[in-house]
Amino acid sequence: MLFDGKGNRMTPSHAVKSGKRYRYYLSNNLIAGANRGRDGESGDGLRISAQEIEGHVVTAIAMFLADEPRVLTELCPAGTPPALASAATRRARSFGEELKAGGGMEHYESIRNLIARVKVDDGAICLSLNRTSLFEQLGIPFDNSSSGADDPLELRMSAELRRLGNEKRLIVAAHAPKTNPDVSLIKAVVRAHEWFEMLKNRTVESITDLAKIEDVQRTYPSRIIPLAFLAPDITEAILEGRQPIDLTLDRLLAAMPLPLAWDAQRTVLGFSAR
Repeated sequence: MLFDGKGNRMTPSHAVKSGKRYRYYLSNNLIAGANRGRDGESGDGLRISAQEIEGHVVTAIAMFLADEPRVLTELCPAGTPPALASAATRRARSFGEELKAGGGMEHYESIRNLIARVKVDDGAICLSLNRTSLFEQLGIPFDNSSSGADDPLELRMSAELRRLGNEKRLIVAAHAPKTNPDVSLIKAVVRAHEWFEMLKNRTVESITDLAKIEDVQRTYPSRIIPLAFLAPDITEAILEGRQPIDLTLDRLLAAMPLPLAWDAQRTVLGFSAR
């Protein structure tokens, strides 16, 4: 079960845009507000990408399973035979590697059985894992009547929630990818340079002609072409997927017109000063 920081249960939902299906988790109070014909106010609850939260949950579980000392402390009580403890840590490490390699989809049922509760708030993702399910998964003998067998195993992953449009993104700095290619952003920057060259070289006579050739609305090239004048290091970062995680094409276009000075561009778009 997934909950937001205010204790509201979050329910799976989805939206279809341009034929593509996007999955989300919504706080139940936001759903209730929508059913009453009003939008949930900012701060009423969360709307976060299902793929994003599910990926962080799998990462947190895989990291725990790779942490041999903690696996021994949490799951192998004092007096556990060394051979049994060693086998348990080997299984844990192997299962964690499988989760990372497959993104968790091949082990959906196993993960579902492991998770008792997930809570997302402004500072962390908190997981409660079913300890007996972990015992079973790792082949560790256990007694239901023993003390602590029913106590959940708690995992915590520091995270930051940043609002982007109608939803919030979970930023987990310790596990964020070194590169984060944004296909839409890259395509726009590449088009900007191509279209600017077409105009400069008189391959097309006007933006109107360009829009007809590219089969786009006339206003679209006018919005995209200024991206050809981004600072070279900003352009390079976008093409390599090293832009700030919250820099989307929508945010970039909303910042138009951008300053001509490159240092000012870096400040506006969230790049570190050079």
